[in-house]
Amino acid sequence: MAETLASRGLEIHLFEMLPDILQPFGKSVATVVEDYLRKQGVDLHLDTS
Repeated sequence: MAETLASRGLEIHLFEMLPDILQPFGKSVATVVEDYLRKQGVDLHLDTS
């Protein structure tokens, strides 16, 4: 959903307290999804509290 809003020109910021999104799926899956979201224009703020 975030990438769809970004494609419509909205500035999207996703905040996550953990060092990776989708933590239960492992680092390799998280890296793929994070890279995809960034390429779609979503600003990720990871490891934030």
